[in-house]
Amino acid sequence: MSFIKYFSFIFIIIGLSGCMTPPDWTKEEIHSRTYENEKREFVENGVLRFLRDYGYSMDRKELDKGVIVATKQLRFYDEEVALLPESDKKYKENIPNIRLEFVANIKTKSDNSIYVEADFKNHVFNEAGQKEATHQLDDFYYYYDFFRQVSKNIYVAKNSLSELKKK
Repeated sequence: MSFIKYFSFIFIIIGLSGCMTPPDWTKEEIHSRTYENEKREFVENGVLRFLRDYGYSMDRKELDKGVIVATKQLRFYDEEVALLPESDKKYKENIPNIRLEFVANIKTKSDNSIYVEADFKNHVFNEAGQKEATHQLDDFYYYYDFFRQVSKNIYVAKNSLSELKKK
């Protein structure tokens, strides 16, 4: 009996340690990061690679001004619609067309660090293609995943470059 209690306790500890709670950050801290000792081109390419890897379409790219705007069309699939409660009958009959918009501003600071500010928004359109609503996404995890992927892309680009220089 104590054997089962012991392993139950271990599984609970492992399960709880895997849960990540978002830090108590301000909106600006969630939406931005500063990359020190990085080349601007690596940061820009890290952002662009994220957008490409996650299926965004480039709407505007003005790297000299530090502006990148991209969108991604979101669609609901039958399996996802089946999960909606019956009270959302309106959505089951007329699934809205949702477009996720991403905007990044990339700036070089006076100390040569690179400052990236990101913004995600949902735009909801009706059947006629008219915009019905826009929602600012302030979910910590959207931004956490974005900046984590950008940092990973920078790391890969730097190491690939150093490997090429060795050859």
